[in-house]
Amino acid sequence: MAESTGILLNQILMMFLLMICGLALYRIRMISARGASQMADVVIYVSTPALTVQSMMIPFDPGIIFDAVFCFVVTLALLVATIAFAHLVFRKKESGLSRYGVVFSNCGFIGIPLVRSILGPEYVFGLTVCNLAFTILVWTYGVVEISGDRSQVSVKRIIMNPAIVSLVVGLVCFCTGWRFPEPVDMAFDSLGDINTGLVMLVLGTYLGQVDFQRIVTQARIYQVSLLRLLVVPIATIGVLMLFPQVSVPVRMTVVIVMAAPVAALAAVFSKKFSSNAELGIGLVAMTTLLSMATMPLVLSLALMVF
Repeated sequence: MAESTGILLNQILMMFLLMICGLALYRIRMISARGASQMADVVIYVSTPALTVQSMMIPFDPGIIFDAVFCFVVTLALLVATIAFAHLVFRKKESGLSRYGVVFSNCGFIGIPLVRSILGPEYVFGLTVCNLAFTILVWTYGVVEISGDRSQVSVKRIIMNPAIVSLVVGLVCFCTGWRFPEPVDMAFDSLGDINTGLVMLVLGTYLGQVDFQRIVTQARIYQVSLLRLLVVPIATIGVLMLFPQVSVPVRMTVVIVMAAPVAALAAVFSKKFSSNAELGIGLVAMTTLLSMATMPLVLSLALMVF
């Protein structure tokens, strides 16, 4: 327990320092807002899919399939429950961005580096399946919540999403035992290795793009932060305590998914759909910063009760 907590704290501190580095590089104009956006695209379309596929290149094991199905079903159920909860708290139609922030976490950006370093690369498989539930709801319910326009929902965007494509490729490799040639495999390894650094640099630039004097005076930021970073994760721990037969690392994977800060797409969607872009970026930036303190607390609590 103490050793696991130490690893967790060291990893969070490392990620925090990388994020501050990203902030500093943005402040001195070594990375521009456009450059940060391009780096985010590299994470979304290249390094994270590569890491996903690589994590699934392991010997076939029915037990892993059971764990993955558990992760998907529980995550989907938790997301649906969180959607209902968010609508109870934020009832006004124009509060779609706030509801989005409560429901959707940055499980890909933050979750994958944490799971990989704390639990091991083999558990990225489970997180990827959790991300499948997020992807389906983000590009349906999430898009409608922020845009207010059901016509923005596209089945093609869901099917061709890099998270879905990489999951399908990874599952084929896992189930058939097929492997890429060694040079390709090495390339996937290298691309996966840059994931954490790129993610945190990008999140650091998000911090640099907000006016904290304006953000810290917005009560809505604190309401969403409290729900996203503490209420939802603690409720998740309570639900997962009902499944003692499931291994601790698998349950911890789901906790990490549900304890991460607001999804970076909140900033992207709020800009794209002409919503409150300042609130969208503010939610991502503030919850990312606060998560450096809340995630160690939540995950340590989970380790204690599991």
